[in-house]
Amino acid sequence: MFYMLDDQFQPAPIGDDILEFIAFEKAHPDRIKLAEDRVRDVHVRTIFLGWDHAQPSYNEPLLFETMVFRGGSPEAHWRHSTFEEAMAWHAKIVEIVIGLKAESDALMMT
Repeated sequence: MFYMLDDQFQPAPIGDDILEFIAFEKAHPDRIKLAEDRVRDVHVRTIFLGWDHAQPSYNEPLLFETMVFRGGSPEAHWRHSTFEEAMAWHAKIVEIVIGLKAESDALMMT
């Protein structure tokens, strides 16, 4: 099952036609890459996946992903069911990375 995001960034199922999802993806790149931040060499990105990545036993679809990259390599990722959850995680991860970088800078100064 593929999904698209409506104007309020809420997932809407569009069936099993990958071509319909590809058309949505091309027409609305702003609804695929949702947030992106860099803190020096750390890159935090949150995207809409477009299809459910949950295990069969999970009750809700996992349609969003927040990833942390360092030096171009993936370091960690989290998957989310809602846009609101994904954006909250993105903000929290950026806040943590900023805090870690500040702590690292402070340690380097001592």
